[in-house]
Amino acid sequence: MWFKNAIFFRCEQVAKLDQALLNEKLGAQAFKPCTPQQAESYGWVRPFGEEAEHFAEHIGDFQLLCLQKEKKMLPNSVISKYVKERIKTLEKEHGEPIGKGEKDQIKESVIHELLPKAFSEYNSWS
Repeated sequence: MWFKNAIFFRCEQVAKLDQALLNEKLGAQAFKPCTPQQAESYGWVRPFGEEAEHFAEHIGDFQLLCLQKEKKMLPNSVISKYVKERIKTLEKEHGEPIGKGEKDQIKESVIHELLPKAFSEYNSWS
Protein backbone atom coordinates (compact mmCIF):
# COMPACT_ATOMS: atom_id res chain seq x y z
CA MET A 1 0.00 0.00 0.00
CA TRP A 2 1.29 3.47 -0.93
CA PHE A 3 0.34 6.64 0.85
CA LYS A 4 -0.59 9.96 -0.68
CA ASN A 5 -0.18 11.76 2.64
CA ALA A 6 1.89 10.28 5.44
CA ILE A 7 2.95 12.08 8.60
CA PHE A 8 5.38 10.39 10.98
CA PHE A 9 5.56 11.07 14.71
CA ARG A 10 8.07 9.66 17.14
CA CYS A 11 6.62 8.24 20.34
CA GLU A 12 8.90 6.37 22.73
CA GLN A 13 6.04 4.57 24.50
CA VAL A 14 4.30 3.24 21.38
CA ALA A 15 4.83 -0.39 22.46
CA LYS A 16 3.19 0.36 25.85
CA LEU A 17 -0.08 1.65 24.36
CA ASP A 18 -3.12 -0.44 25.21
CA GLN A 19 -4.50 -1.36 21.77
CA ALA A 20 -8.06 -1.98 22.95
CA LEU A 21 -8.22 1.38 24.73
CA LEU A 22 -6.67 3.22 21.76
CA ASN A 23 -9.18 1.66 19.33
CA GLU A 24 -12.04 2.51 21.68
CA LYS A 25 -10.94 6.17 21.96
CA LEU A 26 -10.43 6.51 18.18
CA GLY A 27 -13.78 4.83 17.54
CA ALA A 28 -15.48 7.42 19.74
CA GLN A 29 -14.05 10.10 17.42
CA ALA A 30 -14.81 8.20 14.18
CA PHE A 31 -15.42 10.15 10.98
CA LYS A 32 -19.02 11.18 10.38
CA PRO A 33 -20.02 12.83 7.08
CA CYS A 34 -21.07 16.48 7.11
CA THR A 35 -24.66 17.25 7.93
CA PRO A 36 -26.45 19.44 5.36
CA GLN A 37 -25.63 22.63 7.34
CA GLN A 38 -22.08 21.65 8.37
CA ALA A 39 -19.17 23.12 6.37
CA GLU A 40 -16.55 20.52 7.37
CA SER A 41 -16.07 17.37 9.39
CA TYR A 42 -13.04 15.47 10.77
CA GLY A 43 -12.71 11.99 12.22
CA TRP A 44 -10.71 8.77 12.38
CA VAL A 45 -11.18 6.01 9.81
CA ARG A 46 -9.81 2.48 9.63
CA PRO A 47 -6.48 2.52 7.73
CA PHE A 48 -7.25 -0.65 5.77
CA GLY A 49 -10.85 0.17 4.84
CA GLU A 50 -14.26 -0.22 6.43
CA GLU A 51 -13.91 -4.00 6.52
CA ALA A 52 -10.90 -3.71 8.85
CA GLU A 53 -11.42 -4.38 12.52
CA HIS A 54 -9.30 -1.64 14.13
CA PHE A 55 -8.90 2.14 13.92
CA ALA A 56 -5.23 1.76 14.92
CA GLU A 57 -3.13 -0.94 13.27
CA HIS A 58 -0.07 -2.06 15.23
CA ILE A 59 2.71 -3.08 12.84
CA GLY A 60 6.04 -3.93 14.47
CA ASP A 61 7.06 -0.88 16.48
CA PHE A 62 4.64 1.35 14.60
CA GLN A 63 1.01 2.45 14.87
CA LEU A 64 -0.91 3.25 11.69
CA LEU A 65 -3.74 5.77 12.08
CA CYS A 66 -5.82 7.52 9.43
CA LEU A 67 -7.60 10.88 9.82
CA GLN A 68 -10.24 11.89 7.27
CA LYS A 69 -11.63 15.34 6.49
CA GLU A 70 -14.69 16.33 4.48
CA LYS A 71 -15.05 19.95 3.41
CA LYS A 72 -17.93 21.47 1.48
CA MET A 73 -16.77 23.47 -1.55
CA LEU A 74 -18.68 26.73 -1.80
CA PRO A 75 -16.72 29.29 -3.84
CA ASN A 76 -16.88 32.95 -2.85
CA SER A 77 -17.79 33.89 -6.41
CA VAL A 78 -20.99 31.82 -6.19
CA ILE A 79 -21.90 33.33 -2.82
CA SER A 80 -21.23 36.86 -4.12
CA LYS A 81 -23.41 36.31 -7.18
CA TYR A 82 -26.43 35.23 -5.12
CA VAL A 83 -25.88 38.00 -2.54
CA LYS A 84 -25.73 40.71 -5.24
CA GLU A 85 -28.91 39.40 -6.86
CA ARG A 86 -30.75 39.36 -3.55
CA ILE A 87 -29.52 42.87 -2.61
CA LYS A 88 -30.66 44.27 -5.99
CA THR A 89 -34.11 42.75 -5.50
CA LEU A 90 -34.47 44.13 -1.96
CA GLU A 91 -33.23 47.59 -2.97
CA LYS A 92 -35.84 47.70 -5.77
CA GLU A 93 -38.59 46.64 -3.36
CA HIS A 94 -37.67 49.16 -0.64
CA GLY A 95 -36.42 51.93 -2.93
CA GLU A 96 -33.34 52.64 -0.79
CA PRO A 97 -29.83 51.18 -0.30
CA ILE A 98 -29.32 48.29 2.10
CA GLY A 99 -27.03 48.76 5.14
CA LYS A 100 -23.92 46.73 5.97
CA GLY A 101 -25.60 44.77 8.76
CA GLU A 102 -28.42 43.70 6.49
CA LYS A 103 -25.94 42.71 3.76
CA ASP A 104 -24.12 40.49 6.25
CA GLN A 105 -27.42 38.82 7.19
CA ILE A 106 -28.20 38.25 3.52
CA LYS A 107 -24.78 36.65 3.01
CA GLU A 108 -25.33 34.31 5.98
CA SER A 109 -28.75 33.26 4.68
CA VAL A 110 -27.32 32.61 1.20
CA ILE A 111 -24.56 30.41 2.67
CA HIS A 112 -27.17 28.61 4.78
CA GLU A 113 -29.24 27.91 1.63
CA LEU A 114 -26.34 26.85 -0.62
CA LEU A 115 -24.39 24.65 1.83
CA PRO A 116 -26.67 21.58 1.47
CA LYS A 117 -26.18 21.73 -2.33
CA ALA A 118 -22.38 22.11 -2.21
CA PHE A 119 -20.01 19.36 -3.36
CA SER A 120 -17.77 17.68 -0.81
CA GLU A 121 -14.00 17.27 -0.99
CA TYR A 122 -12.40 14.44 1.00
CA ASN A 123 -8.80 14.26 2.28
CA SER A 124 -7.13 11.56 4.37
CA TRP A 125 -3.90 11.58 6.33
CA SER A 126 -2.17 8.40 7.46
